[in-house]
Amino acid sequence: MARTIDLIALSVIIMIASFVLGAMLLKNVWLALIISLTISIAIVITIKFFAKQKYKVSPSHLATHFAIKGNEYVINLVASTLPACDFEVEKACIFHKGTAIFACYKFGMVSPQDIVSILPQLEERNIKTVFLLANGIDKKAYQIADFLSLRLKLVKTTTLCRYLDKHGVLPNLKKQKRKLSLKIIFETVFARANFKAYAFSGVVLLLSSFITPFRIYYIVSGTICLLLAICTLFLGGGNTTASNPFIQIENAVHKDCASNDNQNND
Repeated sequence: MARTIDLIALSVIIMIASFVLGAMLLKNVWLALIISLTISIAIVITIKFFAKQKYKVSPSHLATHFAIKGNEYVINLVASTLPACDFEVEKACIFHKGTAIFACYKFGMVSPQDIVSILPQLEERNIKTVFLLANGIDKKAYQIADFLSLRLKLVKTTTLCRYLDKHGVLPNLKKQKRKLSLKIIFETVFARANFKAYAFSGVVLLLSSFITPFRIYYIVSGTICLLLAICTLFLGGGNTTASNPFIQIENAVHKDCASNDNQNND
């Protein structure tokens, strides 16, 4: 769903950018609008086509599947593709000729604590090169690895997906069909985290109106961005004042008590 919304936003950005450039070069608003629509639609179709052709299973869906099934499951899949040679499988890792492959899938990136947790196994075998099968590695984890003189190499889920598919052990996961609902679009557009992006864009557009011949377009666009920034404060799960969860709990308890008293009186 998030990717669909991102794709829609990308198409709108491309359309606006190509429309502005086309209007400047062609001096014809309608012709520029037609060209910008054609370009944005062509780019979106191309992205969708290559996205479908590239993977049999969505890498994000596969990563979620691995996080649920556990890292031992991931390592057993990888180990099943390896030839019969001198390698050792131990829980969520594979050791072979001075290198280690660790599966570290979870709902987040590899943390410094994850690096510290595998350190005893590495020291026992005097291993300094580690391949991590994971969604990503936190910058602090890289800093800890440098401090410990370890070489961390991230194996992305996209790479692992192609490797497992090549060897015929890629899990057959059902494609997730997510309906595009207005509620999800509303929550994405007016998310509280978007405040800084909307505010920054609005200020830049308004300031740019002083140095561009298309002044009215920049003023209107900047004003819309600032209005969206204001809306995120009140509609995006955030408030101008900090909320108190204990007050909400107390109110809910009072309502439950009042309803119980009414039932008892009846």
